[in-house]
Amino acid sequence: MRSVLCLQNDGHDLRAVADAQRHILMGLMLDWIKDDMEPDPEEIVDRLATLIKDTIPEALKRFKV
Repeated sequence: MRSVLCLQNDGHDLRAVADAQRHILMGLMLDWIKDDMEPDPEEIVDRLATLIKDTIPEALKRFKV
């Protein structure tokens, strides 16, 4: 598996951006489970949406995907 730290504009950047977002989501989910599923899932989704807003389009622009 290619590391997201080795991004190059070689056609694999879209996958790397998707992988990075997947890791963020999985990390949040694992922390939520570890914390006895607190806070409310809606709060987590709202915070995640704020955190990643515009990050995917901006990353794609940077790598011209």
